[in-house]
Amino acid sequence: MPDSQIPQGLPKRVLMTADAVGGVWTYAIDLAEQFSRFDIAVVLATMGPAPTDAQRLRATAVKKLELIESPFPLEWMPNLSDGAIQESGAWLRSLAARVRPEIVHLNGYANAACKWNTPVVVVAHSCVSSWWLGVHRELPPAGWRGYCDRVLNGLESADAVVAPSRWMLKTIREIYSPALKRTVVIRNFTNLEIPLRQKQPVILAAGRMWDRAKNLAILDKIGPVPGWQIQLAGDADGPDGSEYHPEQVQVLGRLSRKAMAQHLADAAIFAHPAKYEPFGLSVLEAARAGCVLVLADIPSLRELWDGCAIFAPPDDAACWKSCIDLVAHNTRLRLEYSMRAFLRSREFNATAAAERYLELYASLVAHEAPRLARYSSAAQ
Repeated sequence: MPDSQIPQGLPKRVLMTADAVGGVWTYAIDLAEQFSRFDIAVVLATMGPAPTDAQRLRATAVKKLELIESPFPLEWMPNLSDGAIQESGAWLRSLAARVRPEIVHLNGYANAACKWNTPVVVVAHSCVSSWWLGVHRELPPAGWRGYCDRVLNGLESADAVVAPSRWMLKTIREIYSPALKRTVVIRNFTNLEIPLRQKQPVILAAGRMWDRAKNLAILDKIGPVPGWQIQLAGDADGPDGSEYHPEQVQVLGRLSRKAMAQHLADAAIFAHPAKYEPFGLSVLEAARAGCVLVLADIPSLRELWDGCAIFAPPDDAACWKSCIDLVAHNTRLRLEYSMRAFLRSREFNATAAAERYLELYASLVAHEAPRLARYSSAAQ
């Protein structure tokens, strides 16, 4: 962003939440890295399972990023009590009292309902209700009522709600509340460096084989693709001890970001048959690597990749086989669609996303200047 376009009144410090178990971690680290270019400090507060040593090392490489870990449970865990949410909220508020951020950026919902002294941005990466709707075609059962109530309270308490796709924002409004204060769509992005090189006859997928939302088991039903390997970057066995032994899919296990980049660089085709996907970071990274995208025909992926991917209904194994066979045995088609996906991927870049967030932050800080002034005076 040229100096003349830099918004006035940027925050000096942002308190951001994240967990270390999914794509939100990568998103938070990459965003903090972009913010450091504007001399903005990020205090990253994590909940849930502790970051790995590799994740901590990555965080320490980001200038002006302070990582603070906690053992508080993640808000989407089943049977979570209101007391657990209150405890995590109290911890975040005490942290805010110490670091005095001008913006609180929550990559979750429930803690937005705390009584904050600064503007609060909630980012709707995903939620249990929209996941349930995508996978089961219905809203979650009564046992999730407490979770849904906490999400609703958080959304309505936030000063702004961000979603990574128009589909996700529309779904959030339809499920929870159409009366949110301010809503913005800011696409996700990737900083992953992926070499462009000669492709191999590999069909790559990414995710957990046992996750019904990812729907990766369908790739084991399409039968062998002569001359090609089908590989899965992720776990096959479930966290409940369930085991899955695919016959057609080679399971690579959980990969580091560097290893994933190497596999994406080799793969000619990336398959993503997900029934639920608010954005799809792995799809973006595959496109950036020059893979041909064969994607589930669901609204969010259509929104982001229409015209740049081959689509198949997520539950139609026969159609998936036809699409995979078509791409695998048509070199000209692969060249065309790999270029289409690559060019589209350049639109989802970290710099553009960071600038959109900074514009949002600056407008919220300006609007809430009296509240921030009172907060600053009270803290002195």
